Amino acid sequence: MNMNINDNRHHKLLGEILVEAGLISIIQIETALGEQLKNDLKIGEILISHGWIKQSTIDFFLEEWPKIIKSDKKKSLIFYLLKSGLINTKIVKDLAFKHKQKKSYKNKKDSFYELIIKEGYIEKITIDYFQINLFNNSNFNIYHFTEPYKILKNYIKGETDFKQSQLIKARLKGITLKDVKLDKSDFRCADLRSCNLSFSSLTQSNLNWADLHKAVLCGVNLRQSWLQQANLKESCLEKVNFHGANLKFANLRNAYLLKASFSNADLRGAKLASHYPYDVYYNSKTRFDDDFDPIAAGWIKK
Repeated sequence: MNMNINDNRHHKLLGEILVEAGLISIIQIETALGEQLKNDLKIGEILISHGWIKQSTIDFFLEEWPKIIKSDKKKSLIFYLLKSGLINTKIVKDLAFKHKQKKSYKNKKDSFYELIIKEGYIEKITIDYFQINLFNNSNFNIYHFTEPYKILKNYIKGETDFKQSQLIKARLKGITLKDVKLDKSDFRCADLRSCNLSFSSLTQSNLNWADLHKAVLCGVNLRQSWLQQANLKESCLEKVNFHGANLKFANLRNAYLLKASFSNADLRGAKLASHYPYDVYYNSKTRFDDDFDPIAAGWIKK
């Protein structure tokens, strides 16, 4: 299993690495990819020009990182954090002094990195990324950005067909993928907060446990999709087709459901408002909790 992780690491693009390491946000990469179409600059150059990352960090991941992860001889994590420009020697000295004052820590090696995170110098996701890729430490979580990066890059170039995409646990907060085909895709546990998927097709897709808080899904086709325990709170669901969708225990509180259709959908356990001042559609096969009366809530039966 570890061999597979390392083999995949050798072929990752700079943008993928930086997002996986928590050094750049997906929105920043989305912006950089868009700007790249208008000029001849490389992704790293664009990110640096915006002040989102240092030149030394870009150089480290372009020139040093591929050789480091291939090598059997590894140095300490602190060495690589310094080498990448993420911290400097003054920070290390200051933290070492503070670390000596912390007598309660059982594992001094681990607690030093906890202190780096606590003091706000480096995010936990970045420490985890170094740990798993340098030392194959299975105690840390790893996130793969390869599939989302490929989709974003091709979408910006004009492609719209991304059916059967594997986006489990994908961090896609705030991205825009309008009028695309994502049918039969797997978004389980994905972070889709504030994203814009308007007029897209996600039929027969799995969005169980996905977080779609404040997402914009106007006109999206979610026919026969799974959204069990999905968080759709405060999302815009105008004219969404939920025909035959499984929304058991989904959170639809304060979601905008104007002309959304829930025919044949399963809404048992879903969190719904007691009244809707606009048209929301259902049919005789729509399933609700016994204590929810769609007619009293202002829904229209079709």
